Amino acid sequence: GGGGEQQVDEELPPPPSLNRNEMSGVYGGKTIDDPAEASSNATTLIKFTQAIQDAGTASERKGWYYLNADNGEEGPFQSDWMHSWLKDKALNADTLIRCGDGPTFITLKSMIPNCDEVTEEDDNPFDLDFAKEVEGVMDILEKVGD
Repeated sequence: GGGGEQQVDEELPPPPSLNRNEMSGVYGGKTIDDPAEASSNATTLIKFTQAIQDAGTASERKGWYYLNADNGEEGPFQSDWMHSWLKDKALNADTLIRCGDGPTFITLKSMIPNCDEVTEEDDNPFDLDFAKEVEGVMDILEKVGD
């Protein structure tokens, strides 16, 4: 009887590239060749993961966080404040952000590709609607399904 140990004979393959410029979007053997569509899908999936992360966060910790210039975590902040700071250029494309409690910060531009052009009149890009984000993921799956 074994102790549940597995023998690992080969090296792990390298992790997939997450460089959005190279992402062509391969799903279940189907490739999305249009870079704009692949990029839009990546943004949808990023919003979805942030919505899930926030949904699993204790109420007093819900909201947006960012890393300051000293890599210190600031937050949580409501989405209206983040929108205001973005339009005032207090946050930039490379600011690391996250929604709720989670292990990973993402670049602002990965979730809001047009972040440099956001104005007060635009819909708040920090407003995550869980049902809407799930719908976006379902749309992607439908496009690439059989």
